[in-house]
Amino acid sequence: MDKAVQDAQLNLEKAQSNYNIAQQDADQSIKSSEKNLEQMKINLDNSNLSQDTSKASLDLEKAKQSLEKQELDYQNKLNSDKETIDSFMASTKEQYSNLKSTNDDILTFADELL
Repeated sequence: MDKAVQDAQLNLEKAQSNYNIAQQDADQSIKSSEKNLEQMKINLDNSNLSQDTSKASLDLEKAKQSLEKQELDYQNKLNSDKETIDSFMASTKEQYSNLKSTNDDILTFADELL
């Protein structure tokens, strides 16, 4: 009978040890789940576009402002390029006029020589 009592006591100690380990694992799991839940709440708040202070809302506003700036820069570049082309065309017309005038002067001079 002593053997049976000792075996039962040993089994009880093992069961108690297994219970303690399971309890620690459960506590760790609960803590981990609570941390994950907090992080999920933070992520949800950050992704909420209806809140002006959420990270997603701020990122969206930053992207909109960047796009507006790029559109303005593009329009400025188009205007600058148009002005450059117009200036080049005016300069080309002036040079053509000067060349034509010089050609007329040469022809007039040639006619006077003959």
